[in-house]
Amino acid sequence: MSISRHWLSKPRKDPSATAQGGRRAFTLIELLVVVAIIALLISILLPSLSSAREHARAVVCGQHMRQFGNGLQIYFGDNKDYIPGVNTSGVAIRAKMISMGGNPSVLYQSKMPVQSFDWMTPILAPGMEMPALRSERFRFLMERYRCPSQMYTSITYGSSGPDKSEFQAQGAIPGVSYLMPGAFQYFGQRSVGKVVGFDEKVATLPILAKVSPAEWEVLVQDFSGRLNQIGPAARKIFAADGTRFVDESTQVDHDTSPFPDWFGSYTSPGGWWSGCQAYGVRGGSKNWAGMAVGRGSVSNGLNLPVTYRHGGQRGIASGDAHDNKGTINALFFDGHVDRLADQRSRELQFWYPKGGVVQSANEGMTGEPVGSVVP
Repeated sequence: MSISRHWLSKPRKDPSATAQGGRRAFTLIELLVVVAIIALLISILLPSLSSAREHARAVVCGQHMRQFGNGLQIYFGDNKDYIPGVNTSGVAIRAKMISMGGNPSVLYQSKMPVQSFDWMTPILAPGMEMPALRSERFRFLMERYRCPSQMYTSITYGSSGPDKSEFQAQGAIPGVSYLMPGAFQYFGQRSVGKVVGFDEKVATLPILAKVSPAEWEVLVQDFSGRLNQIGPAARKIFAADGTRFVDESTQVDHDTSPFPDWFGSYTSPGGWWSGCQAYGVRGGSKNWAGMAVGRGSVSNGLNLPVTYRHGGQRGIASGDAHDNKGTINALFFDGHVDRLADQRSRELQFWYPKGGVVQSANEGMTGEPVGSVVP
């Protein structure tokens, strides 16, 4: 009997098969194709993931704003619609220290503002436990209410209080994340009347006011820090993304004095003024009316990506508002929160009470002529 030759012969091995199980292995070309496809998918997905992370940070920032808004409405109800700040809630610090013969123990009360310009403690403290030490309370507020997109730590500047060494011991802390327009805290030049926290025993206590048109880009005369005096609440910013100070090396700092001379660590002139430390632009750049601004920020616009920190081109700053692609979150006095791009954020009426008068046309970002009145 003859046996078929091909039946006895061993089957040929597939040259592409593996040694184990006879399964086919990938060729080098196939591996390169797979790697190329994965790289392509990563390049497509990474911007989306980055955008999603930034969106999440902006959402957390907006939640901080809404918490401020809730506390603010409660504060208004408890304090006859007075606005928290240097001439209202902030007066309590100076008044009590004077009435106590300069005793600094008033600074070590957990419900007391960190400094006279502090608007955060008055609206948050009623429903929250805070540290008694002023330095720890400041750190607590800066850390708990840090905008996730605010990446900078801060150095101490101008601490002249009796607890200076305690602030120095804190070291670097998160930079300021949110600022209130200072014009809503200062009283107008012709303002009269009592304020919340004012102690009758120290009637000679000075009330901070705008004293000269030469010192202010917009002069507000008849204003005494009450909600019904600001104008339309839905068009007035109570607080917005912002960083107190950025120098030419993008060093962020904070002012820890109990009674700062100007804006402290909690307020700012706002986005309309081209020379503002937080929102200002490069000197000589064009405003949104096409005019060259007469004054720029101290960092020549390097502050823009630090303040306008949501979306856009983070870390890139030409100092020109037209190149600024970032946005800010802003809490308005009526409680709503809005995201503002550069041009929209520059509206005059957002940052000043009604009745303010423009003093310099080439220092504003929207080109209103001298004498224009804030609606």
